[in-house]
Amino acid sequence: MTDKSLELDPGFIDAEDIVAKLHFLEHMESRWPYGPAKGFPLATRVTRSLTSLPREFSEFALAVFANVVYLPGTLLRESWSFLAEKIAQRQDTSVHDLIENCHLLEVDPSGLIRDFLHENRVEGRLDTDRFSRLQSIEELARYLLLLAESDSPKGSEAREIRLAFSKRYWLVLTDNVLSGTSLESDLTRCQRLIPAYADLGTPTLIPVAQVFTSTAAEYLPEGLEVTFALYFDEQFRVAPDNEECTLFGGKETLEGIVRLSRWLASQESFAKDELLLPTLAKSGDDMALGFKAGGWTIVTPNCPTNSLPILWYARAGVYEGPFPRIMSRTSQARGVGEELTDAAVDAAPQVLARLGGAD
Repeated sequence: MTDKSLELDPGFIDAEDIVAKLHFLEHMESRWPYGPAKGFPLATRVTRSLTSLPREFSEFALAVFANVVYLPGTLLRESWSFLAEKIAQRQDTSVHDLIENCHLLEVDPSGLIRDFLHENRVEGRLDTDRFSRLQSIEELARYLLLLAESDSPKGSEAREIRLAFSKRYWLVLTDNVLSGTSLESDLTRCQRLIPAYADLGTPTLIPVAQVFTSTAAEYLPEGLEVTFALYFDEQFRVAPDNEECTLFGGKETLEGIVRLSRWLASQESFAKDELLLPTLAKSGDDMALGFKAGGWTIVTPNCPTNSLPILWYARAGVYEGPFPRIMSRTSQARGVGEELTDAAVDAAPQVLARLGGAD
């Protein structure tokens, strides 16, 4: 699996059961390839990663690579039908009635609503008389402001707003809730808009996640419970002195992985990477263990920044993790959304007055 020139310690490899775990991971990838690494087998990527690290960290890196929680896109997409059933049971209704009576929102829009409706076999999912096109809380706030600021608001804008607020439930969909900060931001904004526009309806807010963690639970607004498909606790998290972590054979391995992670974060190429700077700033630390010191070993179709950077960080000629992340999403770029929500809440009396007379 790896280059013989790396001179890996056979005793360490056996103690951590690395060979068997990597073979299992290779089997997983053969069935569900990791998209951002298309064309490069796992063995090639692992060897490439190891050869760019100082020799003292080789075994620790292998231990991390062998113990990732690999969640293919197929599994995550299919979770939407399980989640719909779970929510329907909690609300004492059918999946059909749940979906017909809900407005769907996404955290960091990326096609989750489309997948949710498709996996639940919803016909007519493009019917705008049933499903509003306002698919994020930011879009909803923008439409409210359009109604407030336009001299002659369009009837379509009024219909979209009415449709969204008339639903019994607002389902806020997200994929990975690892730190909880993005979801918390959107839920807090929803909690402000709903009472401000209570004359239009008071939908029940239901956060829905494919992946949820014990860390994220601490950030939830009071009174809200996330409906999730997969849950991960401290057993799957790398952090100093985390005695609950069960991924590795001994405490020494965990400590070595923390040192490896800090080494990568100390490299100038990482600390000054322009693509990474916005996320570093929002994280508020050096991100040695990932965004908000997540330390997770979770790999999804685009490895989350909350997972260890040694897994996903990639810069040609410097270091390339075996599960490179495409840094194209702006999930950590916050600020504009809050301002839009503030303005939409302030504009509520004017918007409601206009909607009262709108067709």
